[in-house]
Amino acid sequence: MAMRRRGEVAGQAKLPEPAVAPEPKPDPLEQRMQISLDDVVLGGGFEPIVTRLFSLPDPEAVYDELIGFIKALDRASRVDYGSVVEVLDKGQEMAERAFALYINARVAQERLEIQTKVVMSAMRDQANAILQREKDEKKRSKAITDADVESVMAAKYPDEYVEIETRRLKARKMMEDLKDLHERVCKRAEAANTMTRGARG
Repeated sequence: MAMRRRGEVAGQAKLPEPAVAPEPKPDPLEQRMQISLDDVVLGGGFEPIVTRLFSLPDPEAVYDELIGFIKALDRASRVDYGSVVEVLDKGQEMAERAFALYINARVAQERLEIQTKVVMSAMRDQANAILQREKDEKKRSKAITDADVESVMAAKYPDEYVEIETRRLKARKMMEDLKDLHERVCKRAEAANTMTRGARG
């Protein structure tokens, strides 16, 4: 006679072992997305150049310096040849600094746009959910458009929407001003250079 195991009741069938779910296979796309920020680099030996180009510790000071350079050229052109030459010596340097200011500002503007997408994507999801709920409840019959989503975003988050759009507008206008400043610095320096060449001739 077979002995029963401790805790086993006579005549009771032995329960099967619970099935163990197989380990899910890793998603190849998810694996590729799990990368370190250290891996997201320009490569090709250009990183040191990127570091140098985009190391502008005090953009406001550079902006003031460029405005002062233009004003100094205007004053010098009305004074004498010696004053023009003195200011002109900085012409090439100022043109380079104006360009550096512009490209650093461009990166900052693009960063703002990326940050805006991150913030507004959550607002857009909420707006879509509201519109979809209205459609499910038969309060809306038309297809949901981008204009509908923007309208709901502005209505649900008025303060945030206005602030974000205002910051984007200011950044665009700043870029227009800095592009114009770079062109003015280059043109004024070239005009002063022409003047000095004529005086030497």
